[in-house]
Amino acid sequence: MIPLRLIRIIDKVAGIPLCFLVTQIYRISKLLGLQKKPKDIKKILFIELSEMGSTIPAYSSIQKARQLFQKAEIYFLIFKENAESIRILDTIDNDKIITITNRSLIPFFFDIFKATLRLRKEKIDVALDLELFARFSSIMTYLSGAKIRVGYNNFYSEGLYRGNFQTHNVLYNQYNHISLNYLSLVYSLIAPPGEYPLTKRVISKDEVILPKISITQEDKKNIFNKLKQINPMITEKNKIVIFNPSSGNLLHWRTWPTEHYVELAKKLLKDKDVFIVTTGYGDFDESITSKFHNLLPHERCIELVNKTTLKELVSLYHISKLFVTADSGPAHFASLSNVKTYVFFGPETPVIYKPLGNNITVLFANLSCSPCLSAFNDRNSPCNDNKCVQVITPDMVYDLVKKDI
Repeated sequence: MIPLRLIRIIDKVAGIPLCFLVTQIYRISKLLGLQKKPKDIKKILFIELSEMGSTIPAYSSIQKARQLFQKAEIYFLIFKENAESIRILDTIDNDKIITITNRSLIPFFFDIFKATLRLRKEKIDVALDLELFARFSSIMTYLSGAKIRVGYNNFYSEGLYRGNFQTHNVLYNQYNHISLNYLSLVYSLIAPPGEYPLTKRVISKDEVILPKISITQEDKKNIFNKLKQINPMITEKNKIVIFNPSSGNLLHWRTWPTEHYVELAKKLLKDKDVFIVTTGYGDFDESITSKFHNLLPHERCIELVNKTTLKELVSLYHISKLFVTADSGPAHFASLSNVKTYVFFGPETPVIYKPLGNNITVLFANLSCSPCLSAFNDRNSPCNDNKCVQVITPDMVYDLVKKDI
């Protein structure tokens, strides 16, 4: 995985001059009359690269695009490592999901080239950038060849410079849930000519749709059998509690201390029917969960890190009683099941990023410095001690979750 620090450096050093250059090219082509909008919208591209959990709140905007432009084909551009998060929703044809790897730099640039050729061959009409002020995704809207390019503009707010070559500049509303912001991008396509900034309309929470995926009894049986292969002690009568103790290496400020998870686990394991399963993906998550199991080598703790597909993970949610997790992608996918889910927030705000669904409980201490990450500071923070999640004690969490066991 390309380190976040390196991504930020590339985005700044290369992104700023590229955005400036593309802006000038756009202005010249506009003066020459070369920026003609398509008569009909036949092909729409959504770009959401880096956050696998964002495909859940983005689902409503995809469905809205289908509703407004019923004859249009829908495409999706995403990092290859996150592609399962859009495939599992079964809302876009697999051959219309285009991927770019972020595993290492040379394949990354090679995939950009391939994706650009593919998108131009497809003759994309509209490109919607769901990323919050990222320069790379913005540039991809232009490279796609789309004549209509939709993205967030910071206008007079703080934020990253990323040129001015979008044809539809949408106001990102930091007081609205991200699913409503995504819908605003789509609605900008039918806004009255001359409306600025976009979008001047009421978007109701009722328009937000929680996707449904098909999890069969066979799927549930298969994931249970996987648990039983690891720990033959578990039975179908046991209560499964899932811990996702890592928020990934990109935004580590969101992680509740491993020691807190251990203390919470000790309290839960006093119930002889409880089994605790840890989940995650990648080397960083594995290091966090390994620390948890080293601190608590209990016979009713099962490590499932890097041992499941995303669909198997959702199947696991369907057979579990409780899920305790950092603010991360798995929290959003848990909303596709009925598992009682408790999500730690602190560096980021639940106002924007709370997972959808009725079984979600937010754990938020509301410190005066929190949240410190936002779209306007490139989700970066000077914080070296995430007290905003540390002050949520294991006792506090146990008092909340014990009713769900």
